[in-house]
Amino acid sequence: MKKLGIFFTTRNNYDMLEDWLKTTDYEGFEVLNIDEDSTSEQKTLGKEICEKYNVKYMDREKRGFLNNVTTAYNYFKKLDIHWGFWLHHDCYPLTDKFFNKLNTLIVTNPLIEKFGLVGFNTYHTRPSIARYKSGLRSKEFLARAPLEPGDNWYRNPRDWFRTKADVNSSKFDKPFSVQTPAAFGLAFNLKLYEQVIEVTDDYHMMNTIDEIGFQFMYNNIYNLSIPYLHLAHEDEKKRDFNIPRVSSKHHEANNSGKYDSKEFNTDNKFFGKWGVSVLYDRWGIDYDNPRETFDLVKDNYKDTLLWDYYHHNPEQGPLKSFPEIVYEEDK
Repeated sequence: MKKLGIFFTTRNNYDMLEDWLKTTDYEGFEVLNIDEDSTSEQKTLGKEICEKYNVKYMDREKRGFLNNVTTAYNYFKKLDIHWGFWLHHDCYPLTDKFFNKLNTLIVTNPLIEKFGLVGFNTYHTRPSIARYKSGLRSKEFLARAPLEPGDNWYRNPRDWFRTKADVNSSKFDKPFSVQTPAAFGLAFNLKLYEQVIEVTDDYHMMNTIDEIGFQFMYNNIYNLSIPYLHLAHEDEKKRDFNIPRVSSKHHEANNSGKYDSKEFNTDNKFFGKWGVSVLYDRWGIDYDNPRETFDLVKDNYKDTLLWDYYHHNPEQGPLKSFPEIVYEEDK
């Protein structure tokens, strides 16, 4: 019983999508590609690639990732699929039979239906991916955590000394709540998304997972990280396909207080609008200075999970763990 569908949002990067489709075992799960206003030449290529690999191709209905998730669910629910797995084109499973294991987790754990977003442990560089393939297991990138003390992440302190969450601790061994999962590849509870999320056209792609995670937290719905199902995010692949990696110039503009859209719409070919300024306008939270700016608006978020995370110290472990969620661990 397949309750999980896989979907991509693609904008002028169909060579990378084909690379994923020909190198990744997607285990017979339904795959949907939503085109986000690519050029006509790229759309033609995308349709050919999707037909070649038995992938459903759709043009976007409304611009922006939050709308794309709605489009994906409108397609999947006709197939009785209520969970959607979205990932970057340079992100792929490392755990053998990843999609089947995730599907089994969904089918056999009724508690999972209470979570909004579900994420995984992501190896974020080619050296760390090589360590995994050599047989070594480690917790790498597990969550984004802008409201807590630290460096905005739950990630391995081996490489990131400013991170506060000791993800190597046994406290992080069981599925645990997070602000938002690491946003390279993650699963959406599409039923809850449809019921809870206020869809906005303000974003294109960047920072949309933060928006969705914040909305779930505002409605006191936990997001979850599964520490022993593993993904790779091979960001270096972008160079192979002449796609720019996200530039620090956006953060530099943000830190100088330049919220003018001209400072953030510089990668229109692939990424569209930069979302940091949108997040600030909607929530009053500057992602590059999150705790300082949240402090100014925190009274708006009392009695929500945003407030709870702001007052949580990740050095003590997760805000909440869920050991009752049982799955086949890749350890």
